Amino acid sequence: MDWNRENRRQRMIENNLKERDRESLLAIMGTKEGRWFFTRLMEYCRLYQAILLDARDTNLLILQEGERRVALALKDRIIEHLGEEGFLGIQLAERERREWERDMEALLEKEGKGEDEYLDI
Repeated sequence: MDWNRENRRQRMIENNLKERDRESLLAIMGTKEGRWFFTRLMEYCRLYQAILLDARDTNLLILQEGERRVALALKDRIIEHLGEEGFLGIQLAERERREWERDMEALLEKEGKGEDEYLDI
């Protein structure tokens, strides 16, 4: 076996994978829709919330920790592949998410003020 040839092939594959990962992460973090998806995935993986410890359900704890690790790994990949641009993209995504949450709270509060009109008592 020609080790040099095999090493070159492996480096080519790794470089191609790295470039495709970078392009894909740019596509996600470069659009408002992609950043929304990113924050929803972080939410689904429970990255923004505490995990309630219940020693009686070890399997649930393991599952939740696995989900959190996926989210953390994705954040690490974004920063690894995109550098400062990725870090700023994560911050922007989280800021957009907080703005959406504030907008929803304001909308619900506004709707709540007129709620009495619609109650069937």
